[in-house]
Amino acid sequence: MEFFQCISRWDTAWFFIINHGTQSRFFDLIMPILSDIKLWRWPLVAGALLAAIFGGRKARVTVLLAVIILVLSDQISSHLLKPLVSRQRPGYVLEGVRLLRGCGGRYGFPSSHAANIFAIWTLLAVKYTRFSLYLLIIPLGVAYSRVYLGVHYPVDVVGGAILGAFCALGVLGISRWAIFRPMAHGRKTGLHSGE
Repeated sequence: MEFFQCISRWDTAWFFIINHGTQSRFFDLIMPILSDIKLWRWPLVAGALLAAIFGGRKARVTVLLAVIILVLSDQISSHLLKPLVSRQRPGYVLEGVRLLRGCGGRYGFPSSHAANIFAIWTLLAVKYTRFSLYLLIIPLGVAYSRVYLGVHYPVDVVGGAILGAFCALGVLGISRWAIFRPMAHGRKTGLHSGE
């Protein structure tokens, strides 16, 4: 019990350090943009369609997996874990929260923004390893923006990031098993039939 109280105190302290201690005019401008899924939705859809149409097989498979992973991480974070954990967002329970864009829904753990963006980053990091470190700035920025805007605790975004990574790795593992197991079985069958 004392351990969880310690984590909660640490979480609240870091929330205020980010929410109040790092405020600036530049961050006030950029953080809402990073956090606004409506702003990024159509450019991302267009990019995915272009990759699926003009990219190779690897790009098309990546787009398909991205859709599956996004649906999984979003449903688990928003519709399963948030009501199950029922952890209220900072704006509902803390005094002096600096809110730039409203409080959001009542429950905040895990952050769906963090879950979804880290799920996609994990997929891209596996599929396109060479660019993974450069791309990491995007999910880190989105996760930071959620705390900066006052709608999540740091633990919410860390939990979301871990959930998203696990969803991506799980789907990737299943997809490899589903693809390579039948191929291996086919090779064995071919070998036996040739004997």
